[in-house]
Amino acid sequence: DDYFSPVKIPVVEHVPWTQKSLLIPSGIHKKVIILIKQKVASCVYKPSYSSYHHQWFTVAKKNSSVHIVHNLTSLNAVTICNLQTPPLVHLYAEQCTAQGIYLALNLFVGYNHQSTHPDSREMT
Repeated sequence: DDYFSPVKIPVVEHVPWTQKSLLIPSGIHKKVIILIKQKVASCVYKPSYSSYHHQWFTVAKKNSSVHIVHNLTSLNAVTICNLQTPPLVHLYAEQCTAQGIYLALNLFVGYNHQSTHPDSREMT
């Protein structure tokens, strides 16, 4: 929030939705629970009492790990297309090639950490 204002998702007027998630197959249930706990611990997932509930499901990967897929088609249906594109960070990074590695690492690590505006948090 020091450099960029929080992202507000523009949407058309709509009624909040609740979609039932698919059942977790019993063979990967424990792996999914562990993955969800890891995402909560790392603050990727945060507690929510939102009136929105997106459908999600799990996919078993070839290396026997699991991946959670979020079905955001309902959110996409009400989101107003925003043609404003984010800055091309690689062009800025190329100008800093003679600078220290620390600067470049800071640039890439902090690039995707833009917070969501409070008005849009319920939907995400």
